[in-house]
Amino acid sequence: PEDSSSTRFMREARITAGLIHPGIVPVYDLGTTVEGHQFFIMQVIEGVTLRELLDRTAESPADRIAYISHFLGTLCRVCQTVGYAHHRNVLHLDLKPSNIMEGSFGEVIVLDWGVARTVGEIKEGISEEDEEEFTVAGTPGYMSPEQYLGVVSDLTFQSDVYALGVILYEVLTTGSPHEGDAFSDLRDAVLGGRIRPLQECARRNGQRRIPKPLVAICNKALARDSAERYKDALELGEDLQAYIENRSVSAFREDPVHRVRRYVARYRAASIAALFIVFLGAVSL
Repeated sequence: PEDSSSTRFMREARITAGLIHPGIVPVYDLGTTVEGHQFFIMQVIEGVTLRELLDRTAESPADRIAYISHFLGTLCRVCQTVGYAHHRNVLHLDLKPSNIMEGSFGEVIVLDWGVARTVGEIKEGISEEDEEEFTVAGTPGYMSPEQYLGVVSDLTFQSDVYALGVILYEVLTTGSPHEGDAFSDLRDAVLGGRIRPLQECARRNGQRRIPKPLVAICNKALARDSAERYKDALELGEDLQAYIENRSVSAFREDPVHRVRRYVARYRAASIAALFIVFLGAVSL
């Protein structure tokens, strides 16, 4: 029988091979050599990870502000890729900035599907040995509450949404939503639903005040109860894209004043032209 490392290796190969998307590195072949060694062949990619990009701009608030729209655009594309995986009934379960790469020609790639699971696997259950392995799968600080609890049957697409919420929080504030570095401290914070207020963390790290719609999006993605999060990555991405395009955001209930401000910002040129015409008409009278 295959050992656990071999099982994980081939699971990643099979799952990745079944995902055909520009944001996922294609698998060209997989199998076993005559010597009994397992292998899979993937496309070679070059680029820089989101982790590296975030670290480069963390030291300069000015650079961070300049790059914020770029990072939000990148995260939208990540949501589309993970949303496609969700459509194919696959959960990534280890989303983090170091597993997101920007290629030399504008590609945004989601890497490392090594702990991914299909909905079928989760529903059917897995072996006791694999269950023990899974309790430590994922990366502390980005794992959802249900991952920390290690109950495989509780995993849903919202588990990936939580990790995307952590990444969004980091993009907006340069900090982590959870206090502490030790595994036990992070676990307690996540299970207790203790999230550092975004505005406070941003201010502490020299960032500008975060727009309320972005705060609402991030808080919804990081909800303690998975049922209160976005239903999948695609829905989260749609809200992020709506914010970028100055459209209404489903997670944020805007008042009339905010609605007018958003409308003016979205149609600034047309609004200025209309006001200028009204002004000329008033002057001519």
